[in-house]
Amino acid sequence: MTHIPNPDLDEGYLELSPNAFKLMTYIYSKGDGWNFVDENIAKAFNLTNVRTVRKLFRELELKGYLYRPKGEVETYFIGKKKVEEYKPD
Repeated sequence: MTHIPNPDLDEGYLELSPNAFKLMTYIYSKGDGWNFVDENIAKAFNLTNVRTVRKLFRELELKGYLYRPKGEVETYFIGKKKVEEYKPD
């Protein structure tokens, strides 16, 4: 069962664009160890342009909801609390 922290839901709903919020909940729903492929996400969201998915990932990163260490394709941290714990200063 997936648990999304209430602050991420409450604040994310206000801070993120609708599709970025949707992507955040999509990532949470997949759990740990999931390999996210931009093309598959675009298809799941009915988006015609894969670049849109990349922009959504970037929005999550800029607003502190997602951290993907450089050079580590399959490693990511989702949620503001996890990002704060793992993102280097």
